[in-house]
Amino acid sequence: MSVPSSIPWTKDFRVAIVGGGIGGLFCAISLRKSGVPFDIFEAAAQFGEVGAGIGFAPNAEEAMRYLGIFEDYMQAANHRESYSLILGNETQDHVADILPRGGPITSIHRARMLNILLEHVPSECAHLKKRCVRVEQVSTDPQAPLYRVHFHDGTTHEANLVIGADGIRSVVRQSVLGHRVEPRYVGTRAYRGIFPADEWLKTVGPEYASGLLIISGLGKHLIIFPIDGNLINLVGFISDPREKRFVEGTDILPVGEPWVQPASHDQALSDFADMPGPFVKTAFKSIEHMTVWKIHSLWPALPTYVKDGIALLGDAAHGMTPHCGQGAGQALEDSYILGRLLGHPKTTLQTLHSSLVIYDEVRRPRGNKVLEYSLETGDVWDGWGPNGESNEGRKLDADGRLDWIWEHNISEDGERAIAILEARDGAPPVM
Repeated sequence: MSVPSSIPWTKDFRVAIVGGGIGGLFCAISLRKSGVPFDIFEAAAQFGEVGAGIGFAPNAEEAMRYLGIFEDYMQAANHRESYSLILGNETQDHVADILPRGGPITSIHRARMLNILLEHVPSECAHLKKRCVRVEQVSTDPQAPLYRVHFHDGTTHEANLVIGADGIRSVVRQSVLGHRVEPRYVGTRAYRGIFPADEWLKTVGPEYASGLLIISGLGKHLIIFPIDGNLINLVGFISDPREKRFVEGTDILPVGEPWVQPASHDQALSDFADMPGPFVKTAFKSIEHMTVWKIHSLWPALPTYVKDGIALLGDAAHGMTPHCGQGAGQALEDSYILGRLLGHPKTTLQTLHSSLVIYDEVRRPRGNKVLEYSLETGDVWDGWGPNGESNEGRKLDADGRLDWIWEHNISEDGERAIAILEARDGAPPVM
């Protein structure tokens, strides 16, 4: 972290961000930009992210510019020259090009993204080895809210506002909803791995090697894209039919059962044996170390992201499947809106909750809609879309599918949030 220690904080309240993943760091940078004093707490011994590749679409650009990270990100990111859907059959039929308007589709290694974000977070505000176990409300006075965050090591930290950015298995979420909400297994397994780009380029050619490629089967698909100049990221999904998903007794994994396990090449090739195209075989055989993940989602979507002086952000609020590539993008949008609201002159210690209500009003409809749409998009890539599994049906389902997400103008949401805030008299609601 290289941010100077002297920062002009302009607010009379302090924020505790629980969770130091990409969503929590987005939030930290947004608060710093807005002059809001904060501390960020990460459970691990160092900041890190699970997984390899992460992608952003045009909807992320405005928020990145606001946070002041856009130029750094674009210098390090891979720019996808294409976004294509093909079949996994022997002839590997080209079905559709899914091209965005209004900005680039980019990807980056998660570790590299993390390093970019950490350059913008003051070191004195970041705390490691701090796993949150519960959040306690110390003061119920709406004019002076106060919370105590309890950590696994027995220490505590007090703040006027707590932001839960602690992932899909959030602890903070229970304090918002009043009960524990477990993420649910969606009936999809995902093989993940990375491999060198040179062999991939020889197999697929420059058109596909530089872009995002969806290889679609029936009840399964692969997504393959570059995350570094020399590395390719693969995720191979295999799903249960819709009627077998979210079945009580099978959608919550037993305590202690891991979500991620090592996987073998034989296991992966067997699961994708009905996709005989050479791209699939080359990709799987090129991976040295592979894992298989059980994909989870919050479902049904949460009825609120806030309660009193606690707010949820990112996967803690709308943990979703990866089929729209929007997990990080939605956390970024959350952070943008929250930063703009909390940094506004009308947001003070006395009016914190009122600003959080606006955050929920603006962000929850879109966050929840993307969550639901992501589940449906997995079916489309699997050949189970509403227009059927034919090439024409798949094309109809794919064309323009992600446009409404990609073309969304988050700055307009920000202006709407500020307009709502300025129209209110500033009196805090009854708690």
